[in-house]
Amino acid sequence: MKQEPKFIKIIQIKKHYHSFILEQKLSGIEDQFGKIDLIIANLKMTCEAAKRLNRDNIYFAIRNNYSLLINDKYRHKPQKIKNKIKRLEKLYQNQKLIAISDSIKNDLKTEFNCLDKNIDLIFNAFDIDEIKARSRQKKSFKLDDDYIVHIGRFDSQKRHDLLFKAYKHIKTDIKLLLLVDQSEELINLVKEYGLEDRIIIPGFQINPYPIIKSARLSVLSSDYEGLSRAVVESLICGTPVVGTSCPGVEEIFKGFSNKLLVPCNDHIALAQKIDFALNNQLKPDESLFKKFSTETIVDKYLSLIERN
Repeated sequence: MKQEPKFIKIIQIKKHYHSFILEQKLSGIEDQFGKIDLIIANLKMTCEAAKRLNRDNIYFAIRNNYSLLINDKYRHKPQKIKNKIKRLEKLYQNQKLIAISDSIKNDLKTEFNCLDKNIDLIFNAFDIDEIKARSRQKKSFKLDDDYIVHIGRFDSQKRHDLLFKAYKHIKTDIKLLLLVDQSEELINLVKEYGLEDRIIIPGFQINPYPIIKSARLSVLSSDYEGLSRAVVESLICGTPVVGTSCPGVEEIFKGFSNKLLVPCNDHIALAQKIDFALNNQLKPDESLFKKFSTETIVDKYLSLIERN
């Protein structure tokens, strides 16, 4: 019978270090707490430093579709795209990898020539009970009208332009609330579409969940995601999601009807789906997000420890 550990200690090293300093930090942790069972490296610079360490329990956690991100960021610089892809391919070769979504795993295999046997699929973990409890708290500001919510930073990946185009075509005058940091570029885009009177931008929220829970809908307009936190958290809050069927989103609905998803870059289809959702009483199925529970994901990480 498998004996479960009495406790798990998680230690986060927040700064980026060169490999020799990183090894000193890790050795110091082991002197204090004992042997480290599992090391997870996030972000490229950390992975580059960790790759130089003589340890066999290091995993690189890949949290975005990097080929799509690189092509988006350097769309007019083909040589730079090629160089960036090659650099990551070299970094990931023969390493133990964690992909947080099926689309990222596929991206690693097809674009970076990583082997399937070297990739573990482990979703991001969500504390479902905590999110539900916080969603029942009082909103940080009063909203009298019905509204739709969009959650996401102002970035080309998130396609606020597509969202605004779709919003201009919906058949009601419902408000659109953006959970995003304000910026001059964002305000200018709102003005460009003539939506100053219909869009609310409350700024940073310590607890966004009551706002998400009270929304009629949560809308996503992205071209790609790693694994959409906004979608999963909206579902946990009991708010239906209308959005683009992009990488990092469609797999959340795997095995379920995805009648509220539309093709990417189609603002008319997105507007029509928003109208459909507003005219129908829809509630997310709780089984949609159980696979993202903390308990489920911790078990998957413990299985990595057992294999090492």
